[in-house]
Amino acid sequence: MEQVVHTTKTLLNHDPMNRPAGIGVGISGIVDSRTGVSIQFPYVSDWREVHVADLLRKQFDLPVVVWNDVQAAAQAEIRHGAGRLSDDFLYLHVGKGIGLGVVANGVLLRGHLGHAGELGHTVVDPNGPICHCGNFGCLESIASPPAIVAGAIDAIGRGVQSSILARAGGRTDAITIATILEAARENDRLAVNLLNTAGDHLGQALANTANVLNPEMVVLGGILAGEQEGWVGASVLTDRIIRKLNHTILPILAGKTRVVISPLGPSAAPIGAATIVIDQTLRRLFSEVVNGRRTAFTHAHHATQVG
Repeated sequence: MEQVVHTTKTLLNHDPMNRPAGIGVGISGIVDSRTGVSIQFPYVSDWREVHVADLLRKQFDLPVVVWNDVQAAAQAEIRHGAGRLSDDFLYLHVGKGIGLGVVANGVLLRGHLGHAGELGHTVVDPNGPICHCGNFGCLESIASPPAIVAGAIDAIGRGVQSSILARAGGRTDAITIATILEAARENDRLAVNLLNTAGDHLGQALANTANVLNPEMVVLGGILAGEQEGWVGASVLTDRIIRKLNHTILPILAGKTRVVISPLGPSAAPIGAATIVIDQTLRRLFSEVVNGRRTAFTHAHHATQVG
C-alpha cells in the first residue's frame, strides 16, 4: 500500500494544475468493487480485507474505484482495445494468476457479487496440487506462471538438465517465468514441455468456456501479449493455447472463433481502471444535469400554477 500511495502521489504531481476526476485501481485477487475492499491477494496469506479505496480516499480526498485487475483490463479492451472489433469475446489474462473477462453484447459480465471470471479456480485435475484457494487441481495451481516456475525448480532439483538454471545465474530461487520463456524460445526441452503442458490446460479451459458461451473472439492478455513488451518466448505458450483451443472446441466453432493478442498488453488494467473512473464521473454529471432539469421544470410548473 505504501508503493500504491507513492505511485499515486507521483502521478498526481505530474500535472498539479489539473484536479483528476478520481483514482482507479486494478488489483489481483478477490475484490469487492462496491466497497473498494481487496478481500484476498494471490499468494499473500496475510493480505485480508484491505480497505484500499478508503485508504486512498482519505489520503487524496478523491473518488476511488477498485476493481479486479482482469475485469478492469477487459473493460479497457471493450473501449480501447481488441473489443472494438467484437461485442462478444473472452479476455484471457495470464499474469501472477489466471482470470477471464466475459463480454456479451458489448457488456462485461460481472456476476451477482462481481466475482465473475475466476477461470483460474476451476478444477481441472482433482488429484492435482493444492491451490492457494484451498482446492486441489485448480487451473491456476497447474498452469499459472508461479506453477510453471515451481515445476521448473522441482525438475531441476531432481536432476533434469536445462539451460533455465544457467539463465538464472545457477540459482533456482532466481528462476522466473521470463527465464523459462527465454529458454523455450531457444528450444530448451524442459522449458518447452512445461509451457506446452500449461498451454494445453489453458487451451482446454478456453475451449470448454467457448463451447458454453460461443464468443466471436478470444483476446489473450497479460504475459500472453508479452512478445510486444519484451517477453521473449511468449509465443511458445500462446501458440500451444491456440492449437489446443482449436483442437478441442466444438467442431462447428473450430476456426470460427478468432484469437487475437491484446493490443493493450500490460497497460490494459490501468487503462481499464481509468476508464471506469471516467464512466462513473460522466454518469454522475449526467444524473446531476437530468435532476437539475427536473427540479427546474418542477419549479416552473409550480410557478405557472401559482400564476
